[in-house]
Amino acid sequence: MGSFNKQEKRLSRILVIVSLLLSACATYQVTPLNNNSLEEVLKPPDTKTILVKARNIKHPILRPIKINLSDGLSPDEAAVIAVIVNPTLRAERDRASVARAQLLEAGLLPNPQLSFSMDIPSGGDTTDTVTGYGIGFGIDLRSLITRDARVEAAKRKLSSVNLEVAWKEWQVAEAAKMHLYHLYYLEKLKGIAKKKLTLSDKMLEVMKEAVMEGEKTSADLMDMETKLRETQTTLTDIDRETKKERILLNRDMGLPPDRVLPLQSDIKDPFLCSKPSYNELMDSLYSRPDILALKEAFRAEDARLRVAILSRFPDIGIGFDYSMGTDRLITIGPSITIDLPFFDHAQGRVAMQKATMKEVFDRYAARVFKARSDLMEIISDMGFIKKKLHTLQGLINSLKQQCQTYRELLKEGMTDRIHYYSVCSRVISEQMKETRLKQLLTDMEVGLEIVSGRYTQTEQSQYTCHRTVEGGEINSEFPVVLPRGSSLPSGLSRAVSLDR
Repeated sequence: MGSFNKQEKRLSRILVIVSLLLSACATYQVTPLNNNSLEEVLKPPDTKTILVKARNIKHPILRPIKINLSDGLSPDEAAVIAVIVNPTLRAERDRASVARAQLLEAGLLPNPQLSFSMDIPSGGDTTDTVTGYGIGFGIDLRSLITRDARVEAAKRKLSSVNLEVAWKEWQVAEAAKMHLYHLYYLEKLKGIAKKKLTLSDKMLEVMKEAVMEGEKTSADLMDMETKLRETQTTLTDIDRETKKERILLNRDMGLPPDRVLPLQSDIKDPFLCSKPSYNELMDSLYSRPDILALKEAFRAEDARLRVAILSRFPDIGIGFDYSMGTDRLITIGPSITIDLPFFDHAQGRVAMQKATMKEVFDRYAARVFKARSDLMEIISDMGFIKKKLHTLQGLINSLKQQCQTYRELLKEGMTDRIHYYSVCSRVISEQMKETRLKQLLTDMEVGLEIVSGRYTQTEQSQYTCHRTVEGGEINSEFPVVLPRGSSLPSGLSRAVSLDR
């Protein structure tokens, strides 16, 4: 009997040691949450790191570029830097890390189960009895049956999350590009407004002389002073808007709000470049990262549905038992445990997964429908705005000729300086409207890229963009190639106000 007690103690020690060794594998280290760790995370990477990442960026849409800030910041450089540095995208990328961890978890095999029991005689005739014990080893079969489907679902989920992250990156990149274009046009607008302010000062001085000579009234002078203050207010508004756009650009690029990066001097108006056809843009919708993400999400739900269906298979556990009774009789044999699915045979999980699949499919269809509508709306609006810009530039050319005519008349003494300055002032006012229209067209160009999920300017077209002088003409037609028998919806064909 002593030998059996020693054997029991030995088995107990072995089980305790194995348990301690397995538990020692689980460790956890708390991440500090303080100002130092926060500032370390928010600190932008060094310039060298940004340059390397920009040349090697891997993205479904964004292209690798060579950043050269010595000639100023370009729209494409701002877009790529935003994707690399923007801290809000880190949280989105962490979702991909979670999905990778879920894939790892889905591929793990079920842990085998080791059981140990003891039968200690405690009453009755205990003569010639010993303490009995049993050892069992088993594994769950249902986890093995559903493993492939669970791994497939986790892979699809990871792919879906990666595409969702790419879509967020694309939106942030285009937002940075749009804010940079805003700064570009605001700089041009400020230059025009300064010209108008200088001209308004001259007109005010001439008006004062005319009032003193009795040619104009004090009411005319007050009206001129009001126009001067309006121009000064316009300049103040432009400065405020510029500062706001600078802060928004820095925010998207992950830079401190007070950082000032000079812009590239030769930025081209993007709406002057050649565009893909309507059919090409429409086809590109189906390759948009968020739409592809919904397709992958649908496939993930399909795999989860297979998991739910396979879960109807009864939960079976098989094992091997070794035991010794109190009478020293040793037994060895297999063991099987089966769940009897009388009430719950996974019908709830199957119904839930079917409903989830329908929800994801409907979301996919709704996203495609909205993308098509947004694309056609932008194309329609751009066509009307280009026509308005074309008309406005024709008006500017006419006003310039009129200004030149008044200049010649002024030399001959056939008109006065007030009329001459008034015509020239109107030219400048219309040029400010022209700049605002160009900014609006550029916003819609960026919107077209976001909606279509692709660059609307090819690498070749970026070097063949039409250049235009102030008041020059542009092509007012967007290169739309509609399928045979189709047309743009009339509800989307609306004009945009010139003063928008």
